Amino acid sequence: MKKLITLFTIAGILLMLSSCEDGLTLRFDANFKVNMNIDVEDTGKGDTFPFSETQTLNIEDDKEVAKQIEKIKELDITEIECEVTGIPSGQSIPLLKMYVEEIDLTVTLEDITENHIITLPISEDLLNALSNYLFENHQATVTVSGESTYAPMVLGVKLNFKSKVAASI
Repeated sequence: MKKLITLFTIAGILLMLSSCEDGLTLRFDANFKVNMNIDVEDTGKGDTFPFSETQTLNIEDDKEVAKQIEKIKELDITEIECEVTGIPSGQSIPLLKMYVEEIDLTVTLEDITENHIITLPISEDLLNALSNYLFENHQATVTVSGESTYAPMVLGVKLNFKSKVAASI
């Protein structure tokens, strides 16, 4: 009987400790943003006009993440939303690529007309790779490139990396 009571006591303590760890975890959503205003210049050559811009995605740009950066236990990028603005009526972006250099993530969109918001089609494996990379390194290099049927213009590309974060309290 004493062994049974001891076993239940130990099991209860272990269960309570695992519950306490969850109770000491702060979970919150974070949005990591990369906002680009890309100058598409009239090169005078051909019917399409190439463009490219590179910026750094830094998870510490989010105030809550910056406050908790040393205590973060988990980072999960759930999706990447892309908003494209500045395309004049009747014009298009025949090709738009988003590239994250550090994990070789490439997303290609075609035939974007007028203003557009889309959730990028990215596999869960690549989202996990990006999550792991940002957890370890806190920043990554993002390049947006492509070609336009119209120039000159300023093409707005806003990337929103929607995330779930867990940090120790």
